[in-house]
Amino acid sequence: MSISRDFDAYVAERGIEISAEVVPENECQVFVPLPGQLGGDGGGGVEKRGSDLDRTVVFVDSLLRE
Repeated sequence: MSISRDFDAYVAERGIEISAEVVPENECQVFVPLPGQLGGDGGGGVEKRGSDLDRTVVFVDSLLRE
């Protein structure tokens, strides 16, 4: 049994929105809200970074298989 599933049900029943402010430790850190998060529309290049990651994983996998 999953605790997170029970917690998600508890939060949903009460209409609670979970959010946590992220405070960057230095100015180089940039955090973009994801879809479904407060203030998040998924913009800001999240999809691009994800596709870059996917291409990198495929590339590294192909190198390791050689």
